[in-house]
Amino acid sequence: MNSFFPSRKLGQNFTVNLSVIKRIFAFVKNLNPQAIVEIGVGKGALTNYLLKLKIPYKGIEIDKRLIEYLLVEKILTEDQLVKGDILKKDFNSFFENLSPLLCGNIPYSITSPIINKFLESKLRSFVLMTQKEFANRLLAKVNSSDYSAFGAFCQYYLTITTVFKIDRHAFKPKPKVDSTLILLEKNKSVSYDFKFGLFLKQCFNQRRKMLINNLKHFFAVDYLLNIIQKQNLKTSIRAQELSPCQLFNLYQNICNGKN
Repeated sequence: MNSFFPSRKLGQNFTVNLSVIKRIFAFVKNLNPQAIVEIGVGKGALTNYLLKLKIPYKGIEIDKRLIEYLLVEKILTEDQLVKGDILKKDFNSFFENLSPLLCGNIPYSITSPIINKFLESKLRSFVLMTQKEFANRLLAKVNSSDYSAFGAFCQYYLTITTVFKIDRHAFKPKPKVDSTLILLEKNKSVSYDFKFGLFLKQCFNQRRKMLINNLKHFFAVDYLLNIIQKQNLKTSIRAQELSPCQLFNLYQNICNGKN
């Protein structure tokens, strides 16, 4: 594939640094997965290592040029290769009676939707390579400038661990920013509720506004004041001052008793 040109439309930046690839593989191997689903196989740089684990494997690829290459070069079989858009796939359909590890180098433009699909699925763990700035937002502390609705949402449902940082020179073509490898693991003690995410978007809609002002178009002000005071919070509280657990408690109390 010497004449292959990465697609800007698909956000293709391939990992070409062998040391980085081996570090990712070593980390995945230590997780002892039952099976693997790799998002964005690319030219198969990581795939060749993952297949050495001798466990059930599925690789998802949307680029028709790469699909042909992977099959012609016998890197993957037809059974192993899932063709098409990951966002249109059912994450629960890849393997029956197995809990596969999801992994991949994800274009920034679809990272949030993929994490949402992961949260909605039965899968438990996700090794994700993403832009450093996005990883920082996922891991942001309460009251920091990076703390956001999506970050609070993910922190409530997931344990998020930084594995290691990856310099932009490890990719071809070289992106404008560095990347971070993170591990997302679902918290077994909580049940997923997508409406919590919608609630958080409204809470963080205008960061400088008090929480009450961001929600008053949906709930009566007196009602909001009563619930906030019962939670022993100041009535002038802003969303970014609250932990993911505090935000979820407010969500339950406010939305379960909506008037």
